[in-house]
Order: sequence, then structure tokens, then C-alpha cells
Amino acid sequence: MKTFAAFLLVAVMAHSATAGILVPTTYIKSRCNQTTSAASGGAGFIEWSAATADNAETCSLTLSADVGSMFRLTFTRFDLDSNGQACVDTINILDGPNMLSVSKTGGDVCTQPMGEITTVSNTVTISFTQGSSDIDFMKFKIQYSVFRMAVLGMCTSSSDFKCDNNRCIDNDNKCDFRDDCGDNSDESTSDSGANCADLSDFGNTVSNFLSLGLAAIIGIVVGVIVLIILIIVLICVCCCNCCRKGNNQAV
Repeated sequence: MKTFAAFLLVAVMAHSATAGILVPTTYIKSRCNQTTSAASGGAGFIEWSAATADNAETCSLTLSADVGSMFRLTFTRFDLDSNGQACVDTINILDGPNMLSVSKTGGDVCTQPMGEITTVSNTVTISFTQGSSDIDFMKFKIQYSVFRMAVLGMCTSSSDFKCDNNRCIDNDNKCDFRDDCGDNSDESTSDSGANCADLSDFGNTVSNFLSLGLAAIIGIVVGVIVLIILIIVLICVCCCNCCRKGNNQAV
């Protein structure tokens, strides 16, 4: 059963090249103190993961989108260190292009913000401080999506999908096992809504799988490929042995 599930996950990943299920991940460590555009399609992940880090290392990343757009952010992983009441690692999310913008987390924090974080501007800045040399592979991972508000109940772009909460997202971001709208209407199976296929529990499994991170996903895929190769080799060996036995009996 586990092998079958792994095969299904690999099939989904192969399909994702056209379906857009695997969205880009931006690594703050590699883009320290830089400004970059939001991923094409308006959805992606922001992640801090590093094999090494200096004490009290601080990096910020600013994402920008088209004028009139806003950002929705939710944490899919949060593992910041603290020492009693004092924070060791901190994160600050700001509604704007720099550290002078309004903080959406109330300043530098080490406790996970509840629910979603939304901006009113078309830029968002994530500032992270690694306060110790105690390295975790992944300190946090943020899922983000870019949205626009509908005008008079209509999306301003024909390529957008209108959410039930009056937000408009890129049409490619519906039915991708992620809540990009904020009310999950982009994953609705209703004919009058997103009209997604009803995959139920499998969809949740895929969603959890995709949130593991690129390195973990690659490791699992490589493991599955190696398993397939071993099975093929085993079958070939068995077939060869059977042929040899048959030839010996014929002699």
C-alpha cells in the first residue's frame, strides 16, 4: 500500500510540471537583503533553511507584485528557537518594501502567528534573525499567494479565478491542493465553483507531501526510483534463473 501511494505521489509530481502543483520556493538565505518579484502565477513558498549560519545573522527578503495586488501568507512550518521567555530566533513580516513598513507580526517574534497574514500593499518584507549557531535544516516555511480584490463582483482579468471571499487569484492556482483564496473555495468540487476533482484524503496526503520541501521531495523520489530499479533487477535475475533451470532440464 505504501509503495502504491508512493507511485501515486510520483505521478502527481510528474503531472505538476503542467498543472502547477509544485510551486517555486524562494530561499531567504540565498537572497539575503534582496528584492525579487513574486513567482510567475502568483504563488510560492518562502523558506529559511541553511546548513551553516553565523550567530545573530539577519536576512530580509522583499517580494513585489503588480500594482493593486496583495499578498496572503500562511506558515506551513514554524520551528524558531527560544530560551524561556526570550527569543533566540525571530521573524518579522512587514506590509511594505522595507523595515520601516507596518509590521504584521507586531515586531520581531518567535511564536507562530495565528491564521493568515494579508497585506494591503503589493510588497511584503520578511526579516529573519538566526540568533544562534544551533542549525535546524528548516526554521520556517511560508506559503504565499498573490490576490486582487474583485471590482463590482468581477475579476479585472479574464485569467483570474474569483474566490467566494471576493478575492481574485490566478486561474492556474485553483485545484492545486493548496488554499490560495483563504476560504478554500479554489479547491471546491462544486460545479458552480472551482469544479475540482474530488480526491478527498489523497488530496490532503499530497498537500502534506508537497509541504515537506524540495530536498525531502527529491530524496523520496530518488528512493522510489531506486526501489523500482531494484525490483526490475530482481525480476530479471529471477527470469534468468528460471531460463537456466529450463535449459538444464532440457539437457
